[in-house]
Amino acid sequence: MIASFFTEDAEWLAPPGNAIAVALGATHRMVGRDAIAHFLAIDFPRMFVADVAVDFRGFHADGDVAVVVETMQATLAGGNAYRNDYCSIFHLREG
Repeated sequence: MIASFFTEDAEWLAPPGNAIAVALGATHRMVGRDAIAHFLAIDFPRMFVADVAVDFRGFHADGDVAVVVETMQATLAGGNAYRNDYCSIFHLREG
């Protein structure tokens, strides 16, 4: 279901060597709706196992670009607390 929100050629880019990619043995760049959906539905819950909370700090849009600023907190698989600030940029097309 989540895959339907992404185009076939969607890309997810994060900084190389980011902690999530390293912990999952994954890449910092996912290409295609199936790869992104797999991360969100399969890999994400393996990493963030409980108490996932997202505090949206801002939404900004101009034309076909939307920016979302958020803070995410969760409990990691090893039991440690996780807290990180994110700035996601979405380039939208065809609605």
